Amino acid sequence: MMSASRARTIFLTAGAALALDQTSKSMALAALQPHVPVDVTPFFALSLGFNTGVSFGMLASDANTFRMPLIVLTLVIIVALAVMAMRATTLERVALSAIIGGAAGNLTDRIWRGRVTDFIDLFVADWHWPAFNLADTAITLGVVTLLWASLRRDTQQQAESDR
Repeated sequence: MMSASRARTIFLTAGAALALDQTSKSMALAALQPHVPVDVTPFFALSLGFNTGVSFGMLASDANTFRMPLIVLTLVIIVALAVMAMRATTLERVALSAIIGGAAGNLTDRIWRGRVTDFIDLFVADWHWPAFNLADTAITLGVVTLLWASLRRDTQQQAESDR
């Protein structure tokens, strides 16, 4: 695949993840009140919340101290992932691009709002998974796809070496 085609795949996939994330967050901000859940199903609600820290709210108490380092670190990771994506197979490129788009979505929140907007609440009875957003979903799906592609490649290599 030509370099321009690889870059187009990265840009379109990451751009789609970023656009879906930012659109859904704007809708959540417009329609929901903070910490007032709107039940959708017996295990899923929309509940507006904010994260000033990193994953699962870690470092939230030091949000001002870590805000700029988190922004810089995220930018470095995005660039590194883009370089990796340019060299990857098509499936891996799409997975890495989803991660890039998700990281860019949360980075956009961190830069413009000073915190990440979360609104998806999954739960069983009184146990709730930490609230998340579509950027987090894109990152998770990208990582799962990378793991699957790696396992698939390892299985194929093992089968070839057994011949």
